[in-house]
Amino acid sequence: MTSNRDIVQCLITASNSCIPIKHTSHEKHWWNEELDELKMQDIDATNLWRSVGCPRSGVFNANRLQCKYRYKIAIKQAAMNADEEFNDELFDYFSAKDDDAFW
Repeated sequence: MTSNRDIVQCLITASNSCIPIKHTSHEKHWWNEELDELKMQDIDATNLWRSVGCPRSGVFNANRLQCKYRYKIAIKQAAMNADEEFNDELFDYFSAKDDDAFW
């Protein structure tokens, strides 16, 4: 006699082997070492802030917020620079095409 658990396991196995899974990759091709360093500074500042009781004012909170904002601004700037570079390369590519030879 087949139990419900066996049927469910059979269905899971079948779905894993037959149903394609779409993997979404959020790869950040524009990520660099400077962003890694700013991320570590932000993590260290946040850990220090937590270790002193999460104050809402004072030196520790000011340092945490400064690191956080510096990191966020650097991420936005790196992403914008990557987009601008891509757009410039795409524009250069299409500008260099020889339309007369194509037709």
